[in-house]
Amino acid sequence: MPYIARFATIAAYTEGEEWLDELISVIDGNFRLVYDFIDSRLPEFTVTRAEGTYLAWIDMRSLGMGHEELNRFMVEKAFIADNDGEMFGSSGDGFRRWNLALPRAELEAALERLEKAVRELKK
Repeated sequence: MPYIARFATIAAYTEGEEWLDELISVIDGNFRLVYDFIDSRLPEFTVTRAEGTYLAWIDMRSLGMGHEELNRFMVEKAFIADNDGEMFGSSGDGFRRWNLALPRAELEAALERLEKAVRELKK
C-alpha cells in the first residue's frame, strides 16, 4: 500500500484529462452561480472575481458583524461551515472563503440558507 499514492499520481497525469476537464467545468459553473446569486439576491455582498482557484472570497462586511458574531451567524443561522477571512489576518475580517469544488445542489442549498438567514436578520 505505501506505493498507492505514486500509482494514483501517475494515473492522474496520464489518464485524468477527462476528469480534470469535467472538474473545471463544474467549478466554473459554480463560480457563475455564486456571482449571479450574490449580484441578484444578496447585492449587499461582493465576490472577488477568482483566477485559477476553486475558492471564492466573499465580502460580508455589510452585515456589520465582528469576527466572532459573523462566525456564529454562519454556523448557527445559515448552517454553513466556511472559512473565516480573519484567518488570513485582520484585513480579512468580515470576509468568508468558500470552497466551490462541490456538487451544484449543495452550493445552491448553501446560498439559499445564507439568503434566508440574511433576510431574517434584517427583519
